[in-house]
Order: sequence, then structure tokens, then C-alpha cells
Amino acid sequence: MSYQVLARKWRPKYFSDVAGQSHIVRTLVNSIKSDKIGHAYLLSGTRGIGKTTIARLFAKAIKCQNLSEAGEPCLTCDSCTGIEQGNSLDYLEIDGASNNSVDDIRDLIENVQYLPTNGKYKVYVIDEVHMLTVNAFNALLKTLEEPPKHVVFIFATTDPQKLLGTVLSRCQRFDFKNASVSELKEQLYKIAKFEGIEFESDELVHELAKQGNGSFRDALSLMDQVISLSSGLKITEDILYMSLGMAHTKSLNLILNAMFDKDKNATLTAFNQVLSENVDLKAFTKQILDKLYEMITNLDDKGNISSDLDADVLANVSIVEVMWIYESLTKDFEWALNSFDPEKTCGFSLVKVALREMVLTQASVPLQSKKKSEDKSDNKVEAPAPVAVEVVEQEVVIEPVETQEKKDLTWDGFLKHLSSVSRSLLMNLERGNLLNKNDLGKENSNLIVQFSEECKIFHDFLKDPENYKPLKQEMADYWSQPVEMFQLNFEVLSHDMKVDSKFLSVVEIEEDKEMKEAQLKRDKILNNKYILNAEELFNTKVDKVVLIGEE
Repeated sequence: MSYQVLARKWRPKYFSDVAGQSHIVRTLVNSIKSDKIGHAYLLSGTRGIGKTTIARLFAKAIKCQNLSEAGEPCLTCDSCTGIEQGNSLDYLEIDGASNNSVDDIRDLIENVQYLPTNGKYKVYVIDEVHMLTVNAFNALLKTLEEPPKHVVFIFATTDPQKLLGTVLSRCQRFDFKNASVSELKEQLYKIAKFEGIEFESDELVHELAKQGNGSFRDALSLMDQVISLSSGLKITEDILYMSLGMAHTKSLNLILNAMFDKDKNATLTAFNQVLSENVDLKAFTKQILDKLYEMITNLDDKGNISSDLDADVLANVSIVEVMWIYESLTKDFEWALNSFDPEKTCGFSLVKVALREMVLTQASVPLQSKKKSEDKSDNKVEAPAPVAVEVVEQEVVIEPVETQEKKDLTWDGFLKHLSSVSRSLLMNLERGNLLNKNDLGKENSNLIVQFSEECKIFHDFLKDPENYKPLKQEMADYWSQPVEMFQLNFEVLSHDMKVDSKFLSVVEIEEDKEMKEAQLKRDKILNNKYILNAEELFNTKVDKVVLIGEE
């Protein structure tokens, strides 16, 4: 006997075998047992979810000659076997995509008039019914509205929105729900046990169920694909990911660790390694987003996270950053996959996340070309360290000059210090500004950092005890004070309060400074005598100045 794919081999034969659609099964079985059969049914839902299977089960049950008390078909009578083998004169199943013309429907309508050869009903199943033309639907409407008593129509579709309202109003509609991951896992385990298939770990079954995207048929087709690549009946991680064109968990972790650690080069190296393994780019982007989503949703009330990523790296990443990364990559990956060069654009998206400090702070860092200089190492002589000479009673005392800079005890000085201690605290703190800078360093001072309403997310981040405590301790250490000797508070200014106080965050002040400096440079260029002479000579005006790098 030829091999039968799992999706066909394990197609439900009874209503009790149907998984995940109990609401539909219960309604149909009750109508069978009470003999209240409608004349038209519409089954809608994603592909591979069981629409055609239930249509056939329903047809067998209403035509079965030995129906059980539970409303199940016997599968052995002439009606059941005829439908199963496809040679029943009272059961017609057609594909709406390839039989969608007016002539096809007229042939069906002509056939409708004949009585069933046995039993009470003739059943007509039209799959992908939304593919019928408007004229074909119009030809069917009259029969659908007033069909003969012996006729039952069952329509199946993946896109009910394309059906005419006049058709929808004449049908009992059943919406199939997508199978959950847990339902798919249960079905995969059940089939694997019967088929003698062993999975290396539960994570592989979970991944296979996720890739099924809510479809039993798709999940079983993928399982067939994985089995075909395996030399035996044991499914390993290598076999699964190679078969499905997915990246290994280890590769994903390398990329995420490098991105979180803000390591551009390591991010690109890990990404290029994934590309060399011929991983499907769409599958890869989905895997990255899935891992980030799991990190966000698995966060407990205390801020702890269950993850297989590097704990030291995660210790320096806030949940706010993870949320920004997820949102940014979701948009960028969609753009990348539709770009002219998806691989490079995906790589760019990952690098942008790794360099997020530049992106978020809008840092303007000029590009500098590295030029190879002449190697003069053979003649290189190190300059001596600076020394001070003091003459005391005809003795020469040589002491090194103090090279350490004096600590800047201003607010700007603290922010500069914080940049070398915790970039995440700095990036959130500089979105606000200190109200009472004159109280810095004073005992029992109450320092107040203000934020605009637009920057409330940074305010909330810093108020979190896990961030507030280390920030306050860092400030106490910087000004050499006991941490309990001063208070640190945060305020959110309403829009009106911000306007009245002319409030500017540290970032806004820096941006304003850079903008003014740039404008001064532009004015200097525009007022250059050579530019003015050129404008007069050519009777024109320079209307745009582009500044590149430093003057």
C-alpha cells in the first residue's frame, strides 16, 4: 500500500475525533439527533482547520442507514462508504475555485431537482465558495432561497467577507476557531506516539505546533516534512530547524545577546552566520520577534524574567528597552522583507537596535575615515612623563604632576559620570532635568527631577524601585553623602506647566545648543565674502547649507 500523508491518515472519522471545534460539533450533532436539518450551512475559518472534514461527517451522518444514538455515522453502510469512496450519487463535492462559472452552477441546479437514490437527502458541498463569480451566485440564489426539501447545501470558505450578503442571510453560519498551540501539541503527541516517532525535547513539539499557525493540516504537513528529512524516527533540533528553514536557538541567542549588549560587530557576525545556513528570512524574523514577545509577556510582578539569554547581559537591559526593540523590529522587519535587498535590510535593522543609544539620544557623531599611516615604530621614542622640580637645601626632589582631573560636582558632571556607570539610567534621566540645581551637595536636600508629559515613560522607569535605588546610591556616592541624607523625587509636568516654566530636558537643551551652533556656522558661511561675491556675480542666492563634520 502506498504511503498516506499524516493529514489524510489522521483525518477524523467521527465527530468525537474532531479537536478544537466542540461548539460546532455539539450544534450539528444536536440537529442530527433531533432531525432538524437546515437547507444551507456556511463553514468559515482558516485553511486546514477541519471545514471539509466536518462537512463530510455531517453528510455521512444525515444519510447514514445505521446512525448511532450519539449521532455518529456507522461508516459501514452503503451511504457512508459511497461518500468515503467518492462514488455516491447523493453527495457532490466541488471546488468553487475551478468550478465557478454560471454554467457550472446551472449544471448543479439541474441536478438538484432529482430525488436521492436512498435516504432523505442529497448533499452538495462547495469548497472555497467565495471564488464563485457574482453571476454564478445570482444563478444559485433562487435555489438557495427555496431549495427542494431533499437538498442540503454546505458551503466552506476561508474568506466569508467576499460573499454576498444575500448568500450569508440564507445560511446557518459556523465560524471555526484556530487551533491553539496546546491543542496542536496534544494532537502531535498523540499521533507521534501511535506512529512511533520520538522528539528530542518538548520544545521541538512546541515549535512545530507554533509553526502550524492554528491549522491541524499545516502542523501535520510540517511533521511529515520533518520525518522525511530524518533518517530514523527520532526528531532532533538539527533535523527540525533544517527541515523548516529556521534558525537554531543558539544562533538566535547569539544575536539577541549581542543586540542587548550593544555590540554591532557581534550582531552582524551572528546574523551572517544565520544567513550562511540558508535560513528562511521570514521565519528568522518571526523567531526573533517571538523570543522578544515571550520575554515581555513572561515578566513577573517583581520584574524577574525567565530566559535562556546571558544573565549578565540582561542585567543591563530594562523592560522598556525590550519593548522599544520589539516595536522597532516589528516595523523594520516588515519594511525589510518587502525591500529590494531583504537580507541587508534585515541586517541593518538589527544593527540599528544594537546602536540604539545613538538612535534614541539622536547623537550626531561625524564619520571619520581611517587612513593607513606610515609605520614609524622603529624610530618611535616615548615622551617622558611630565615632572615638577623643586629645590630644597640643594637637593633635587622629583614628583609626578597630578594628571587626574578634578571631579565636576555639577549636574552635568554627574550625568557625564553616569554615562560610564549605567547608560540605561542616563538615557532615562536626561529625558528630564533637575529643578533645584543649587541644592546639589547640600545636606538634607530634596532634589526634584522634572519630566514633561510626553516623557512620562522615562519618569515611570526611574521610579521603579529596581532603578530608583541604584540611581540614588550613585548620586550619594558622587557627592560623598550618606544616601539617607537627601531625598530624590520625580515630577511630571502638565503641558501648561511646561509652557509656563519654559521647561527643557537635558536632551532638549543639548539639541537646542547644537541647533544654535549649527545656525551660527551657517550664518558664518553665508556671510563669507567669497560666497557674497559669488551670489552677486551669478545673481543668485544660496538657500541651503549642509554641514558635514566639524569645521
